[in-house]
Amino acid sequence: MAKRLFLFGIGGTGARVIKSLILMFASGCKLPEIGTVVPILIDPDTSNGDLNRTKDILRLYQSIRANIDNPNDFFRQDVKTINELTKEGAEINPEYFQFELKDTHDSKFKDFIGFNSLSETDKYFLNLLYSDVNLDSDLDVGFKGNPHMGSMVLNQFTESDDFKKFAQIFTQGDGIFIVNSIFGGTGAAGFPLLLNTLRHKNSKIQNSIQYRNAPIGGVTFLPYFKVENDEESEIKSDAFEEKAKMALNYYNRTIIKEGKLNSLYFLGQSGAPNIYENHEGKNKQKNKAHFLEVAGALAVFDYCKDLNHLMVEAGKAVNGTTIKEFGIERDKDVITFNELYSSHQSMMKKNLTRFRFFSLYLSKGLNRAIDAASWTKNGKLLIKYDRTLLDNEFFKETVYRNYIVKFCDYFDEWIEELSNNQPSFAPFKRFVSIGNSLDLLASTEIKSKDGFKELDKHNAYTIDKIESSNAVTQLVKLFQLSTKEVLEKNNII
Repeated sequence: MAKRLFLFGIGGTGARVIKSLILMFASGCKLPEIGTVVPILIDPDTSNGDLNRTKDILRLYQSIRANIDNPNDFFRQDVKTINELTKEGAEINPEYFQFELKDTHDSKFKDFIGFNSLSETDKYFLNLLYSDVNLDSDLDVGFKGNPHMGSMVLNQFTESDDFKKFAQIFTQGDGIFIVNSIFGGTGAAGFPLLLNTLRHKNSKIQNSIQYRNAPIGGVTFLPYFKVENDEESEIKSDAFEEKAKMALNYYNRTIIKEGKLNSLYFLGQSGAPNIYENHEGKNKQKNKAHFLEVAGALAVFDYCKDLNHLMVEAGKAVNGTTIKEFGIERDKDVITFNELYSSHQSMMKKNLTRFRFFSLYLSKGLNRAIDAASWTKNGKLLIKYDRTLLDNEFFKETVYRNYIVKFCDYFDEWIEELSNNQPSFAPFKRFVSIGNSLDLLASTEIKSKDGFKELDKHNAYTIDKIESSNAVTQLVKLFQLSTKEVLEKNNII
């Protein structure tokens, strides 16, 4: 059994795929054969909106899970930073999910390469490779779609303390998966550099033999969106496809031909119909969630399913690189659970629907229940045995309002963004009324079923089954049981 999966997310696309994966974990999805997932984010743009949203989701996930006694459904997948694995009792800190890149903050590319200290001959040579715009680019907003810049900067991360910690704790049985895009700057440059380091036979890094002969998979994104035309921006959508073709040619000649990967998944969308605002980086770069990012998360599930059977010798996949593409049962503009393959459908429908029902209840049904439904109060006959910790005071506490509610807000935002993109992944109805709250799946029609009241009834007799002195445990385990019972009873899942 593979103990851990080290999941590298390079650039904005890598961060968004990890975001989708963590939200799926919260709903009860769990990677087969994997005990602990170790997300590792690589991006020089430390203020990137996509990156920081993912780090905040990771922070909330870990904080909530740490407050659940023996999580066994919702939030059951263990997620840790490298720092937690190397240092017993380390604090939960989202910054440790990101590899530090030295000398990129408040620095221009020409400063990073020491351009001004070079001889005139060397400067002339570099001017053939990099434009004046490249040389004057601020590194703390990323590489603006320029992988030839990214290659220079990212080449140093394998010498960082973070990478050395990774090497120190990697053991036989662990697996590696890398997420990147092929049409930008950070992902296109970082993926081959990281892979070459992991497979390099002459590495002087301690313990390198362990990860050199480990199974490695990856998902690479071809163009699946465009950005608005902006004459002042260095990012041009017109160059995306050409960059992807060049990178694919390189991948075929080196990565695939040499068997450096066990499995490589390709994802893309013909024509890339989605047009996003053109932000070169920082907090304004926050793209809407896309169905292909969910497909990228599903690629991680598929890879882990076969992980124990993947073999590597002398840094090469024994059976070569297996190329995979993601598909759906029916090609439609609006995708629901019914369009997914059966294995994906069963996992996604069951878990996401339960968590969606839970989140909707907290935002729409809870106020009606507090101090009214029996599971939220302790009656006089129960003075000797206060069965609920979920009273009015708990729902005012920080752990509920700033962690659980905020995490559910991220989940609901993700669901909404997926439905508003192209193709639309819209398995749920956009509006759910309190009086007909069981009518939440887009593919079904249910009349006059107040599922929230049914949840209250199930909670009333289920809460006795939750033996814990921890209110968060009681809340999460209560609803993972009651949502399942109500949805199954009404043939929703």
